[in-house]
Parts: sequence; C-alpha cells; structure tokens
Amino acid sequence: EAFEFGYHDGKRYTLKEFKVHADEWKTEHFEKESVKEISEDEVEEKYWKTITAPETMVEVEYGSELHTTTHGSGFPTCGNPLNPLDTSTPSTYTRSLWNLNNLNACTLLRYVKEDIPGIISPWVYVGMCFSTFCWHNEDHYLYSINYLWEGEPKQWYGVSGDDAERFEEAMRDYAPELFEEQPDLLFQLVTMIAPEVLSSKGIPVCRMRQRAGEFMLTFPRAYHGGFNMGFNVAESCNFALEDWIPWGRKSDVQYRHLARAQVFSHPGFLISLAEDDGTVHTAMWLADDLERYINGEALASKALEACGISARRVMEGDAKGILSNALTGNFEEDIASFFFGKRVCSSRMKKMNLSMADMRRKRDEDAVADECTICRGSTYLFQVACKTCNKIVGCVDHAREMCACPLANKVLETRLSEAGFEALLADVRHRANLPGIWLERASSILLCADAPTNPPKELHALVAEADAFPKTLKHVFARQRELR
Repeated sequence: EAFEFGYHDGKRYTLKEFKVHADEWKTEHFEKESVKEISEDEVEEKYWKTITAPETMVEVEYGSELHTTTHGSGFPTCGNPLNPLDTSTPSTYTRSLWNLNNLNACTLLRYVKEDIPGIISPWVYVGMCFSTFCWHNEDHYLYSINYLWEGEPKQWYGVSGDDAERFEEAMRDYAPELFEEQPDLLFQLVTMIAPEVLSSKGIPVCRMRQRAGEFMLTFPRAYHGGFNMGFNVAESCNFALEDWIPWGRKSDVQYRHLARAQVFSHPGFLISLAEDDGTVHTAMWLADDLERYINGEALASKALEACGISARRVMEGDAKGILSNALTGNFEEDIASFFFGKRVCSSRMKKMNLSMADMRRKRDEDAVADECTICRGSTYLFQVACKTCNKIVGCVDHAREMCACPLANKVLETRLSEAGFEALLADVRHRANLPGIWLERASSILLCADAPTNPPKELHALVAEADAFPKTLKHVFARQRELR
C-alpha cells in the first residue's frame, strides 16, 4: 500500500500527557538530558537538515485545528455559548478586542453571519518539536492572527503577498512533477521548501521567531510556513480589513481557475457590505471591485441572451445556497461545526465514509446550488440553471459546459434586476466619492474672497462631516484643520 504523505489522525492526549510526550521525544531525538540543553538555533539547523534529506523519515504529532467550540478557548469569554470554558464574570479581558473571540466583531468578517471555526472563531494548536505548518496562504487571502500562549517558540518564514506569484512559480520549478499531478498542491499544506532556495531565486523571505505572549500577523495572500521548536500552545483565526477587499477578489479568480471549493461567496459578501456597511471607508475600497463583478457578469449575461438562452428572471427569495449560507446564517449550528473550517482531515472523512462532496451535501441538504459545477465559483450575482438537469447551475462563463443541454434549455437568473444593480452601485459610488465632493466644497469656501461671511453653521457642519471619512485621507483633514 502506498504511503500517504500528510496529516493523519493520531493518539488522544490530555495537554499534560502531550507535553510529557513532546519533551521526551525532543530529548531523545537530540540525545540530551533535558530540553533546556537544546538551543533554538540547534533545533532550526537540524530541522532543515531533516527536511532536505529525502532518506530521513521523522514522524511527529501535532494537535492541529482544535475547535475552541469543543475544547475551549484560552481567551476568556462571558456569555459566549460556543466556548465550553465560558465564564459568567465579565472583565477587561472578556471585552478586549485583542481577545480572538471578539476580534471579528469589529472587522469586515462581522458580515459573515455563521461561525466558521478557524476563520471567525479561533482554533487551538498544540505543537511539539518539528511539528510543521507548511507553506500556504489563508483562505480567501484573508489576514490571520496567531497568539502563542505558552511553551517553546514557533519559527516562522514569510513571503509578501506582492511576491506570491513569484513564490508559486519558484515552487513549481522546484517540484514540477508534484504540481503536474496536483495543481492545487499549495492549498493542501504538505509542501515545505527551505527559505534559502527561495532567496536564491530572488524572492525576499522574512524570518521571525514567535515567543510565548506574542501575536503574529500575516497579511493578505502572504505565504507563510514554519515549525514548532518544542511543546507549545497557540490560538489563531482570520480577519478582514477594508484593504483586503481587492485581495479577496484575487482569491476568487484563483479559486475559480483551480476549481477549488470556497468557504463563502465573495461577490455575495460584497453585496452584504454594500447593503449593510454604510461607512465611507468601506465604500472607497468596495466600489471598484463591486462594479467590476456586476458589470463583468452583466456583460457576459447579455452575450448569453444574444446567443439564445431561453429566458432571464430575478432569483426568488433570500439567498439559501451552499456558498451564501455563511452570509445569511441559514443552517443549524451542529451542521456548521461539522463541516466548516479550512480543511477536513482526509482520514476522518474515510472513517465516516464521506467524500468532501458528501460532506458539503450533508451540510447543505436544504440549500440550493449556488456554485458553478465547472469552476466552483459563486453564482450569487448571476447564474445559469437548466430546465432538465436539476440542482446543476453554472456561472455565466460556463453556461455551455455545465451540462450537455442546449442554451435554449437554460435560464439566466440574476440576484437583482438591472435597475436594482444600478441603484446599489450608484449608492456605493456616491459614498466612495463623498470625500472628493467635500474637498471641492471646502476648497471653494477657503479660496473664496468672501469666506469670512459664510454662515458659521455651514462651516461647523462641513467640519463635522469630515470626521466620518477615513483618517488616511490626510489631504482632506488638512483642509478640515484650515476650516477650523
């Protein structure tokens, strides 16, 4: 039987038992009396010697992706039914936004209505020496944050999101046969390559050693990987700021190219932001991408109509689909916890006799299909349905390939009417343009010869209005100071 490389289910331990096991393994492997006798640099050097020696077989265990909803969070909570260690006593720590259970209440991911373990709510990781988190970037190219509670350091390596494509090309050059067999290999978190190899190809690599009590942040699309230097306990989740929006679109393009399953609908997420987030800051980041999605798919849909698609209609009711459920909170908590997360252990699926597709179906038994059967991209905005082939839908780019039926047998469905899309875009674009409009008004007052005669009420209103704008607009606030 061929050896299956990667992660497999291991033994069950208490935290104390795993620490004893981890310390014993490390002292035995380094032939020392105590873990204190082993320097951090010695561990890093031996790790890469082991990784780059193909004849060496080393097996370690990693308590990876432990749900805080099952095992509890190290961050205290008060009134959080999802945390088994919840307390009834509020404190500074239960309210702090550095508490990872609270973080996404103030980031854009608050518009994802369902808990997604590892993304919205944190996961716990219990490591031992050489347990590895291989090169990867986050789902949907999100930000990530990791807090190391206790134990020995984590060694991190990182490549900027701006260099992500060069990194991917270097990985393909390094192991072309693996990428030919599995084009999405980097999504599987089983590939590690020495930072020196990347540096030799001109790719800048950051190196950081995270110690207990420290946070580690990764930025959108930034590739990162590393290993644990010994027993430790960490907790992490994802988050999204306004400047992540264009990175999310890039991830959607890449996922469609590789036909990779997505956690939630990115265009649906943008619609939620447009409808529910009234801030100028979000609108400034949102306007271009939302317009690109709507206008691009609208153009492709008109081409389908010209080629003879049978009808066009607006989708009925609220979004209740495989990718949009997470945005609307339409399914049961136990099903959500059962499926959701970045990865599902393959051996666990085998024991349950479920494929990934079966698991998705189990989670979404009452959900309609809202992902393209070809590219697995979201069909939240526009989708093509077949009158004959039930529960199969395609995006506007794969209307012909989704099934063998002719276009005349298919129907184009849209989330909103053409006027509805136009009104939504106009509203977002208006908010995005408010700082520019304000700047023109303020400049005209300041440059006008009779500026002192302007009514004080109008000036006060203009000054107050600017407070709603992003603080990064320094040129706007320079004018505000002049008005004051």
